[in-house]
Amino acid sequence: MFISHDILLLQSMSQPNMAILDVQNLAGVALIFFIIATVKLCSVLLSNFQRRWKLQEISKGIEYFGWEKEPHFLYGNLKEIPKDEKDRIDALIKQSTVCTNTRQFWIGPFVCIMTMLNPEYIRLVLANADTKDSIFYQFLKHWLGDGLLINGGGKWTRHRRLLTPAFHFEILRPYVKLSVESTNVFLNKLMATKGECIDVYNHVSLMTLDTLLKCSFSYESNCQSDTNNPYIESVYAMAELLIKRLTFLPHHIDFIYRLSSSGRQFFKHCRRVHEKAEEFIRNRRNELARLAKNDKEDQAGKKRRYLDFLDVLIQARDEDGNGLKDLEIREEVDTFLFEGHDTTASGVSWCLYNLARFPQFQQKCRDEVNELLTSKNKEELDWDDLNQLPFLTMFIKESLRFHPPVPGVARTLIKDITLPNGVFLPKGTSVGLSVLSTHHHPLYWDDPEVFDPYRFTPENNAKRHSHAFIPFSAGPRNCIGQHFAMNELKIVAAMTLRRFMITPDEKNPPQWISRLVLRSCNGIHLRFTPAIH
Repeated sequence: MFISHDILLLQSMSQPNMAILDVQNLAGVALIFFIIATVKLCSVLLSNFQRRWKLQEISKGIEYFGWEKEPHFLYGNLKEIPKDEKDRIDALIKQSTVCTNTRQFWIGPFVCIMTMLNPEYIRLVLANADTKDSIFYQFLKHWLGDGLLINGGGKWTRHRRLLTPAFHFEILRPYVKLSVESTNVFLNKLMATKGECIDVYNHVSLMTLDTLLKCSFSYESNCQSDTNNPYIESVYAMAELLIKRLTFLPHHIDFIYRLSSSGRQFFKHCRRVHEKAEEFIRNRRNELARLAKNDKEDQAGKKRRYLDFLDVLIQARDEDGNGLKDLEIREEVDTFLFEGHDTTASGVSWCLYNLARFPQFQQKCRDEVNELLTSKNKEELDWDDLNQLPFLTMFIKESLRFHPPVPGVARTLIKDITLPNGVFLPKGTSVGLSVLSTHHHPLYWDDPEVFDPYRFTPENNAKRHSHAFIPFSAGPRNCIGQHFAMNELKIVAAMTLRRFMITPDEKNPPQWISRLVLRSCNGIHLRFTPAIH
C-alpha cells in the first residue's frame, strides 16, 4: 500500500516535468517549421525577384500597356484596367491603337505578359505548339483535366492526332441534320415570343449545348425546353463560377477556393458532370463490346445513322494500336463541350445582333438563302448547301472579326524566339495574343470600326496578312472544331433569316464584356418578327 502510494507520488511529481518536455518539444517542432517556412518564403521571393529582373531585362524597348511610363512596382498595370467592366473593351481597343507590335502588361510585381498585336509576330508564336499559359488556364484543369485545350508536349501531339478524324468532313456531314433539329426548336421558341424583344443569348446558348450533346453523346437532353436537367444545370453553373473565380484574386489560390462556398459548389458540379460523362462512356463501351461479341451490326449506330464524338474517341487507335483510356476520353469530351458550347453561342448571338444592326446586309443574306432553297424546292439546309452561301459566309466572318468569341489567347513559349524588331523572348515567357485588338487595329484593317462584309472577298483576302484574322487561332494549336462551328453559324443564321426579320432594341444596346468569351453585361436584346416571302 505504501509502495503504491510512493509510485503515485513519483508519477505525480514527474507529470509537470513531462509537460515541460512536451512544451519544449512542441516549441522545437514549431521553430523547425518556422525556419523551413522562412527559408521557403525567402526562396520563393528570391526566385520571383530574379524572374522580375529577367523580365525587366528582356522587356527593354517594349511599349507598356496604357499611358503610364512604367508599371507600378506593386500592382503593375492593373490600375490601367477600368473598374467598370463594360468600359474595358473600349479601353482595350483604344489603347491598342497607340501600340503597333508588342506591349508588356504586368499583373502585380512578378507576372509579366508580352502581348502581341502585329500579325507577323502572332504568326511566329502560333507557328509552334506552345502550351497554354497556366496563368489563365489553370482554373479549367479540375473540370477539363488534361484535355486538348490544356495539355502539351507528346500527350498533346498524340491526342491531337487521335482526335483529328473526329472532325473529318464525313463525320461532320450528319451533324448538319442534328444542328437543324436544334435550330428548329430554337426558332419555334422565337415564334412564341410574338415579336416581343428578348435577350437572345441564353436561348442561343441552350441551342448550341443541345446540338453539342447530340453530336458528342447522341444525348437527347431536351435542354432547350427542360432547363431542370441536373447535367445542364452543372455545366452552366461551372461556367459562371469560373468567371467569378477569375475576377476574385483570393480564389486564385486553390486551397482558399476549395474552402469557399463557390469552390464547394464548383467541385460538386464538377463531380456531377464527370460522373455523367463516365456513365455515357461506360454504357457505350458495354454496348460496343456486346455487339462485337455477338458479331452483329451496331443497332444503336444504325438507329442514329451517324458516328458521334464518343464513338470516334472510343475507336481511335494510335500507330501502336493503343486507344484512349476512359479518363482521357472523358477529358476530351468535357473539353469539346466547354470549347464548343459557349464560344459558338457567343459567335451566333453577335452574328444575329449584327444582322439586326445592318438591315441592308440582313436582306442581302436573306435573299441569298431564299434563292438557294427555292431553287432546290426545300425549306432546310443540308451539307451540300453550306458552301453555296458566299455572302452569308462573308457576313459571318466580318461578325467574327468585329466580335471575336474568344477575345484573346495566352501561350507559354516552349523555346526561345526573336521577334522581327530584335526583341528576344526566352523559353518560358508568357505571351498574350490579343485577337480583339488585332481585329480592330487601324494598321491592319482599313476603317476597322466600320462593319463591312466585303473585306472578305477573295481579292481582299489575298491582300491581307494571314494572321490579321484569327477568330479560331492558327497554327498547330488552332481550333480543331472550327469547321463544326462555322457550319453551325451558317445553319442558325440562314434558318433564322428564312423565317424572321430581326431588329435590335435601340433603347438597350449590348455593352460587350470579355469573360471567358465575348458577352454583353446587359444581354443581347433583339426582336424577331415573321418574314414575308
